[in-house]
Amino acid sequence: MEELRRVLRALHLDRVVIVSPAVYGGSNDCTLDAIQRFGSGARGVALLTLRTSSAERQKLRQGGIRGLRLNFETFGITDPQSAIDRFRLASQVAAEQDWHVQINTRLPVVEALEEHILSGAVTVVFDHFAQAQASLGTDQPGFAALVRLLKAGRAYVKLSAAYRISAREPDYADATPLARALIAANPPDRPRCHRPQAAVVRRRRSRIEPARRLGAGLSASSCHLGREPCAALWVRTKSLVNGRHRARG
Repeated sequence: MEELRRVLRALHLDRVVIVSPAVYGGSNDCTLDAIQRFGSGARGVALLTLRTSSAERQKLRQGGIRGLRLNFETFGITDPQSAIDRFRLASQVAAEQDWHVQINTRLPVVEALEEHILSGAVTVVFDHFAQAQASLGTDQPGFAALVRLLKAGRAYVKLSAAYRISAREPDYADATPLARALIAANPPDRPRCHRPQAAVVRRRRSRIEPARRLGAGLSASSCHLGREPCAALWVRTKSLVNGRHRARG
């Protein structure tokens, strides 16, 4: 926990979203413990199973959970129809708790889910550039669907883990066109997070460079985007994190 606090201080951040890792399966005890230990600046995203009861879901909400995650990529779920079925079920659960749905998947699945997200009642957050491959650029199949969802205000995209989609070394410059296209697709009235000037002036690359071996995250993406606003593509901090977003019908 102290290591997390040090990283956040280096990035001039005071809020965090803790996502339950797949290794724990349907147990979210570690995430709930971390939220409690961190304090009011933390919220979480849970992994659920079909056995997760309504009472347990309510307990998760009370413990700071504000979203549930569909980890299709980790569990090898690439069939569009299977993804659609699971998304429908997850959407029902999320709507009951006023949660968002976070999805780790690839572009063909995003394209298959598009109409269901547009007509659904929950906000969706896609992990890691939605697994778009940096080398294929913005014309790759499925990327247009992702952009349309952003423009419609129905989805966010986390500009994270650029090392997963890039064949280059940090700063993963081949991911820059994807990042710029996703930022540009944001609706004009969507809240954006601007880095304080102090963060631009004081942050030394050497202070956070070791974290790149574990994941690119927002820091790597914002680094090769220069001083542009880092855009609230990955989290609407004051709404999604605090559970104040409103589902759309």
